[in-house]
Amino acid sequence: MLHTKFQDKTDQDSVFKVDDLQKGDVLFFMESGGASHHVAIYNGKYANTHFITHAVSSPYYTVMTTRLKPEHFPYRVFRPASLALGAQAAARMRVWAEHQVPFSEEKHSLYETICDMNGTCHPKTGGKAQSELAQKYFTANFYRYIAFAAHPNMPYFPHSSEQTQGMYCSEAIAAAFNIQQLLMLHAVKSCKELNTVWVSDNISPTLLKPLLKKIPKEFKPSTEYLKYLETSRSEHEYSFGSLPSNEEQPDENFLPSVFAWRYDKYGRIEKFLESYKGFYLPFDSKLATPWAILTYFEDHPEQWRDLGKLTVEPTDYPLEKLEENKREWQAYVNKLFADAEQKQLSIRQSGRQHQDNATDLLTRSPPIKSKLKRSLSTEDLHEALEFHTQELERIAEHTQAKQIQYIASPQKSGKACLSFSAPTLPLKRRGLLLPTKLTFESDSENEANTSTPPTSPPSNEENQTSSLTTRISELKL
Repeated sequence: MLHTKFQDKTDQDSVFKVDDLQKGDVLFFMESGGASHHVAIYNGKYANTHFITHAVSSPYYTVMTTRLKPEHFPYRVFRPASLALGAQAAARMRVWAEHQVPFSEEKHSLYETICDMNGTCHPKTGGKAQSELAQKYFTANFYRYIAFAAHPNMPYFPHSSEQTQGMYCSEAIAAAFNIQQLLMLHAVKSCKELNTVWVSDNISPTLLKPLLKKIPKEFKPSTEYLKYLETSRSEHEYSFGSLPSNEEQPDENFLPSVFAWRYDKYGRIEKFLESYKGFYLPFDSKLATPWAILTYFEDHPEQWRDLGKLTVEPTDYPLEKLEENKREWQAYVNKLFADAEQKQLSIRQSGRQHQDNATDLLTRSPPIKSKLKRSLSTEDLHEALEFHTQELERIAEHTQAKQIQYIASPQKSGKACLSFSAPTLPLKRRGLLLPTKLTFESDSENEANTSTPPTSPPSNEENQTSSLTTRISELKL
């Protein structure tokens, strides 16, 4: 089981070694005054070279995996308490690089507007003000994360190059962590499960109204969701700055985000947001700035460990090796762009075919029930158990709980059950919306068709299930 306890908080002036980096570590590009102007996620070491993934402008204008290079000021490095979440967020951004999620100049301009506003531009308190601003809009625009999580490999529908919405650096970091957290909580249904190629709230009002009638009364979309639908397609989505592309987006007649939520497990979306306080980065991703994220990490040491400063030494290559490396890199970039174009084309063609039959959406859309049978792969099972266990341990640590007991019971046909008890820990009041008993089922058809980002899961399925008893055991704090 991955540990989430941080024994000591590293002083930010200490020196951190590059070989100590782990996938999922967040690196901040620093300025002289202590603010940050760029952020990336560490994605591993290959052929003795360290790589980061981030949304970049020139020359690529996309989410891209690049070599970790020396900077004028040392990097600041933070590590999430949930190592599994960090690794999955890094893998998610690597997948976005493979799909060439565009860099958004428009949202970068919004970021510059935020940095110039009264209060948020203060050299000492600006980071705190920017952080509070991004948190303020988190719940109002949470539905965007639900839609992203239903098709996590490509957040925005790949229209023509001019119309495809993209991200800037800190937006990508915030989105990756929130999407992966929803997936690890199994709070969102996939497009495959919904029998659709996409989920989007850019839906025409004439189609949306009859669709929403199919949702049971107890789960009817709130006024917050209806307001989100209105503002998300407005150039003036926020009272500051402008996002003209919001109004330029064509209607995407797919199922809206509320159809992808697991009401059977978490109830109404708005109630979930009121109660669950376990998000590692509760930001509206469009308003997340590098300095805002840095400040939030500093203020939440129970979730983010400050690993200190990192100085990257330059690498000297012989001239002939340098030229060879340049050729290899250019070949890699060319193939990456070509493969990404094919991936986007495939999504675009499937989407167009789906929208051509938009009138059938009402009959094809799945009914929403309060109780649904869940079928998950063994890999999903391990991921969920690990994440829930880590969250319980983290919350117990900070509420002085005496004991939490985990019991994992392997059963036949890949079934397993997790139950827990925490008599001194008021879980619901602490915002942890978990049932006291979780049962997961695994079947071969589901596993064969489950698409996950590159990880290194155990290869022996039988060993995975049997190892649950040793990985999830009694824990005394």
